[in-house]
Amino acid sequence: MNTKEETKTTARTNVLTGIFRFWKRQDHDWKVTVARSSLERFGYQMVVPYLSIYIVALGATKTQLGLVNSISMVIAGLLGPFMGVLIDRNGPKKVYLFGISMLMTAYLIYALAPNGLICV
Repeated sequence: MNTKEETKTTARTNVLTGIFRFWKRQDHDWKVTVARSSLERFGYQMVVPYLSIYIVALGATKTQLGLVNSISMVIAGLLGPFMGVLIDRNGPKKVYLFGISMLMTAYLIYALAPNGLICV
């Protein structure tokens, strides 16, 4: 008769086996997209929660911080359709690499900023 521990171990093994089989069935492009998106989101989520605290610590006011956050969301919303056109013309890889390079540049500027006004 199975004990609770054996049942839990069997259930975990079945779940992991199912995940592995699912992953093996997927196309290479899908796997690359999932890995790329996961790494990007991981990096983004490591930076963004602390970005506001960092900008205020550099001397920006709360109003300036709110302005930066609001403007960035408006720009992201306005650029969406144009990015779709660029992806159709140039392909997703080039547009993605350009976007990631711009994001890395912005993070570098934030890191080297002597005061909060550069971030604004």
